[in-house]
Amino acid sequence: YLSMNFTGNAPYQGNLALINSANSASTCAVAINSNTFGNVVHLNYAGTGTLQFISQTADADSLSICNNVWRHINLNHAAATYMIQNMSSSGSFLKVCGNSVYKYFRQQSGNTWFYYANSTTAATAVHTYRNNTIEDIRYLSGATGNITCFQITDGGTAPYPQKIISNNSIRD
Repeated sequence: YLSMNFTGNAPYQGNLALINSANSASTCAVAINSNTFGNVVHLNYAGTGTLQFISQTADADSLSICNNVWRHINLNHAAATYMIQNMSSSGSFLKVCGNSVYKYFRQQSGNTWFYYANSTTAATAVHTYRNNTIEDIRYLSGATGNITCFQITDGGTAPYPQKIISNNSIRD
């Protein structure tokens, strides 16, 4: 269970990655599963750093990001937020399944991604995005920004990896 309560007397700067997987071989299996991010609160001063709850930057043969939970996230910052940022290539498969976001609130303008990927995955890989739940995402009145559930730009050249996106629930 990862919890954070920032109540400093000055705004924060720089990037914050709560789970950062940056070292693996392309033959490895990487699993970032069953983590809970709860009661992440940043209220006093508007920060300007990017926030990555899960960041994967090392290539792996297989990658599983499943059954993670974000609950009661209250942010006061004016930069990008990524629940899952995947900048790695997967050789055989990628699974993003059973993750849940409940009650996410932003006080400042900025973009928010549930899942963001940008890499050059092999054409033979199979990517599955299934049974994820995203609900009750709010911005303070007057705050602006994009909310993107799945931005998947990996496999940048043809032929592209197979992508299966099914049974995800996105609601207010």
